[in-house]
Amino acid sequence: MAVEALGRLGARDGEAVVRAATADTNRYIREAAAWALPRTVSGEGVGDSLRELALATWADEPLAAAIVGELAPDFALSDADGDTVRLSDYRGHKNVVIISLLADW
Repeated sequence: MAVEALGRLGARDGEAVVRAATADTNRYIREAAAWALPRTVSGEGVGDSLRELALATWADEPLAAAIVGELAPDFALSDADGDTVRLSDYRGHKNVVIISLLADW
């Protein structure tokens, strides 16, 4: 979570990114920075390259892409209650809208 928020700042040096983020106007980023700073300085968790850390957990299989005029590739997500919802559950419905929110609660 912290790497996702802090990586948006675009710097490669983990500690510099975290220190800059502690003054960010977004509360989510400030809180993520406060969590990540001790781990960055001590070498635990964030490390020197945010990109390498984020890619370490990236799935190896290729991403399926939607093609205009063809069925979209199936995928599954968790809803707000934690239940799995698949795109294929809605096959046959006229329209499907997916909204993804990154919230600052």
